[in-house]
Amino acid sequence: MMKKNNILSPIDAKVKAIDIVDNNYKIYLDTNFLSSNSILSPISGKIKNLSFVKGAHLSPDTYKSSLLNESGIVEFKELKLFFRSGICSRKLILEDKKELTQGESFGKFYSGTLILEMNTEFDLAIQIGDIVKSGQTIIGKYDE
Repeated sequence: MMKKNNILSPIDAKVKAIDIVDNNYKIYLDTNFLSSNSILSPISGKIKNLSFVKGAHLSPDTYKSSLLNESGIVEFKELKLFFRSGICSRKLILEDKKELTQGESFGKFYSGTLILEMNTEFDLAIQIGDIVKSGQTIIGKYDE
């Protein structure tokens, strides 16, 4: 259900963990090569920052992977997406777009961990262990 105040899951994944750090939720979504590979925009809005770093494909659960693995960042005003590729992953693809509509495809992510960071003022609609569907599952809600 696309609504302006809903944050939708950008990928098909399982919610691995939810942390609160500096007034922000950090939601860890694990995906694998058997899931849908398209990355869909969780919200409509302008992209403030988009970056990509080539790297290795180690298990995303290790400290070394945070330093060496292929990664990407997509930053909107309301939230940030941190991609870290995993074992046996193909290349992370992020299209260089300036603005996205909610549900619009803007890349491919084959396996690894996506960390979705958003302010704790948003209401979470998921729990650890939930299976989320790209462009369908509501991750959180916010008031405009």
